[in-house]
Amino acid sequence: MDGRGFFLLLIVFSSVSSSFPCSEFVSDLYGEINCLRRLLSQCTSEKANRETRRATTTLPPSTTPLPTTTTTFPSTTSTTTSTTPAPPPSSSWNDQVTESSDDWPTPNSALIIDALKYELTREIETKIREANKKFDEKMASYQVQIEMEMKKINKEVRMIKLKVHRRANHEYILSDERESWYTASEICTQWGGHLVTIKDSRENSFVAGFIPLGESAWIGLNDIQRENDFVNANGEKTTYRKWEDGQPDNLYHNENCVEMMGGGEGRWRDSLCLLTKRFVCRRN
Repeated sequence: MDGRGFFLLLIVFSSVSSSFPCSEFVSDLYGEINCLRRLLSQCTSEKANRETRRATTTLPPSTTPLPTTTTTFPSTTSTTTSTTPAPPPSSSWNDQVTESSDDWPTPNSALIIDALKYELTREIETKIREANKKFDEKMASYQVQIEMEMKKINKEVRMIKLKVHRRANHEYILSDERESWYTASEICTQWGGHLVTIKDSRENSFVAGFIPLGESAWIGLNDIQRENDFVNANGEKTTYRKWEDGQPDNLYHNENCVEMMGGGEGRWRDSLCLLTKRFVCRRN
């Protein structure tokens, strides 16, 4: 490569790296990829057109016989004819052929086009990788959301299938699933109610009657906000209590939610809210 071609190649690479074509599509990744592909196609077509033009301007070697000259000398008896080759052309055919006005003034135009094609191809591949990465991230996010929604729907379906216990104007259900007190409260709200609020001894005995003996279930009472200031999940104030002996003890200073023991008298204990247990919901 001569000095002029190398200098022009450096200029092309410098312009490509500093201000790349299709930069107006900064926020539209797919638009930028399509733009770069169109430029790559134009470069390929331009290279093919230039090679075609050069092929048509190069003529094959001449097969026409050399011209002859005839010289006649005066003589009384005969005429002599001498054949000599015509003088060679002053220059070869290729020396007389010049590039058209629209050709680049360098013999290394094909190399520059190849360099541009390489840069465009690499940029397109980079943009495609970025697009695929963003697509995969979005799909992963959607997958997580779908799984969360499916879990929510499945819980709601299971809640619908649970046996409903009726007393006065209220409906009660005992969950099959075991959840923390916080999650249990959310599920009861989605069901259209709340963790059960026990108002008196008759309601306490009714609820304890469908909790299996030896098991326990969350009820709405808690002192999460202030120690020993017990309130219900629905904000309703009650005075009835059915604590086991020695309860509430706030063991390890971290027991702020109340569970009811199944069967018998339905005694209460305070317990760690993050433990997973069955729970009782009530709605009007």
